[in-house]
Amino acid sequence: MDAAGIEALRKQFLDGLGSHPALSGSQKERPPLEEMYDAVMGFVYAVDWTDPFIIGIVLAIATMYAVVFATRKHVDAQIALLAVVCAVAYAAPHASRALGPHWQQLARQDYFDKHGYFGSMMVSLPLMLLALIQMGMAFCSASTLLVQYKRKQLRVEGRAAAKEGPGSTSEPKEAGKQAREAVGQTPRARDASKPKAD
Repeated sequence: MDAAGIEALRKQFLDGLGSHPALSGSQKERPPLEEMYDAVMGFVYAVDWTDPFIIGIVLAIATMYAVVFATRKHVDAQIALLAVVCAVAYAAPHASRALGPHWQQLARQDYFDKHGYFGSMMVSLPLMLLALIQMGMAFCSASTLLVQYKRKQLRVEGRAAAKEGPGSTSEPKEAGKQAREAVGQTPRARDASKPKAD
């Protein structure tokens, strides 16, 4: 694509996505994936990726991803980071509108449209993806903790049943046996996983 074509795509994007022919309905119906591809490529060509302002945004988001993954084992840090990520993602379109009149001091071209599309695409979208990843990591952590808790509970119940002796009722032993079978911790399964001595 030549420079004039790139400049035309930039102008279309910066005037608002509604003016893009693929989205305005001025052309015949096209497949949704093709329309999405055109919109994404319009955005990619509209942004000057060598602009220090854009590089700063990309580095800030990359740093946020790195911090989230570095602190993934620390629950308190993850909760605080999730709050920060959501607050920044919410504020990005509003900041984009507020910074519009001062764009010459920030960037080489005016990215700040009145609808906040630029802030949504460049900041909110990657941060919402990061928040989704954080929620997935929290779910995995919670499920792991739940399994560990249940295993400890079964061990305690088994020890308590063993202390009661043979004269007691067999209900606690049966309940412990059924619970161990449910999580795959039967005595046979444990014995089969241990290496046999010669």
